[in-house]
Amino acid sequence: MLIKTATLSANAETFTLDLDAASAGLITMTIASTITVTWTILVQGGSNAIPLRKADDSTAAAYTASDYLRVQGPCRVVGTASSVSSGTCAIEARSGRID
Repeated sequence: MLIKTATLSANAETFTLDLDAASAGLITMTIASTITVTWTILVQGGSNAIPLRKADDSTAAAYTASDYLRVQGPCRVVGTASSVSSGTCAIEARSGRID
C-alpha cells in the first residue's frame, strides 16, 4: 500500500487511481493559489466517465480548496486540472483492501 503522488499545475493535467472490487482509496488534495480539480469516475474497464459527486450527492466533485475524498472500488477515478492561474494541487492517494 504505497502512496501514489502527483502535482497538477497546468490545465488538462490528470491524476488517475484504479481500484479493484475489494479496495477503497483515500485521496488528499493540497491546493495552492488558483486551480480547480474536477473528479470523474468510470467503471473498471469502462470508457464512459461521469462526474463524481460529493457526499451531499448534489454537488459535482470540483475542488478549489484543499480537501479529501474516499472512493470504493471497483472503479477508476480521474482528477483533471482546469482554471489554472499559477496554482498547484498536490495529490496523495493510498488504496487498500477492505476487510
